[in-house]
Amino acid sequence: ILRCLVGSEMCIRDRYNVENYIKECIDSILNQSYTNFELLLIDDGSIDSSFNICKEYESIDKRVKVYHKINGGVSSARNMGIEKAKGEWITFIDSDDYIGHDYLSKLIPQDSNTLYDFSLVEGFIKHNIIKHFFKNTPIQNIPLENVISAICGEKGLCLAPWGKLFRKEIINKYHIRFTEGLSFCEDLIFCFTYFKYIQNSIFVGNDTSYYYREVNNSLTHKIVDYKQVRTALQLQYDDFLYYNSRFPNERIIIKHFSNMLSNCILRITEQIFYNNKTSISEQKEIIKECKNYIDSLSIYKVDVKLPTKQMLKYYSIKYFPFISVSYTHLRAHETSQD
Repeated sequence: ILRCLVGSEMCIRDRYNVENYIKECIDSILNQSYTNFELLLIDDGSIDSSFNICKEYESIDKRVKVYHKINGGVSSARNMGIEKAKGEWITFIDSDDYIGHDYLSKLIPQDSNTLYDFSLVEGFIKHNIIKHFFKNTPIQNIPLENVISAICGEKGLCLAPWGKLFRKEIINKYHIRFTEGLSFCEDLIFCFTYFKYIQNSIFVGNDTSYYYREVNNSLTHKIVDYKQVRTALQLQYDDFLYYNSRFPNERIIIKHFSNMLSNCILRITEQIFYNNKTSISEQKEIIKECKNYIDSLSIYKVDVKLPTKQMLKYYSIKYFPFISVSYTHLRAHETSQD
């Protein structure tokens, strides 16, 4: 029996509660034309009425399972969903988004004669505008490099785990999990890790009815500590080396990694400009590490494209790292005097 987990992660903190959206999200899932699934709702320490709302749904629909945990962040909530899942496929739906009536039926491959390792939608809807990544869908089999190149668009937005089906057997076999304690680029890292183990066919469903909602107080808009960005930078650099070796001619993929890596580098250095808790020795270590990443991108002949002001900062780290450290220390000192 084909069973599908739909995980609506309620990664909720005092500044990220979803009681205003969760009913629309859950209703859109339970009203699917495809009905053979379980819905796992993970409450990550909410302080509003979200948990009680979910328990009400659990009491009236046997497909719904609600789990409560101490707040640990989006990655730990999703990992709990993975551990509890019983389905053949796993998909994720953010608790402030919702889906169309036929979303699951079009996302799930119907060809029983073909083994699929991955499925994803044709596109999604943002601000009432359809964002397409593929044409002439459904597509029964598509090369992995074409998939990655297509979804690297929209600033990597579609590299989030929503809009996709992941085979649970692969997730468990290779112990693929979200990096706990990380709430920056954890989506991308999870997806790129999973992509490494795809060996069979990939399906693209002819559906665009994932309604992506931007909420100002959501995790997407929060300021992330530079230590998390530093961890994400290290993990993404490892992925860059892997995919650059596997798909050396796919410039869109390499461009995606160059943009993500360079943005991480700038985020880190800009944050330590204003962080007077970092010592001079730590600042030097961080700047040196960032310079090494930049030099490595140059070795692989990766073109970095950034706005002029950011490009100047980027090259200052590459060619004048000592000045960058001095400037970092100066800005930290000025901030401490304010």
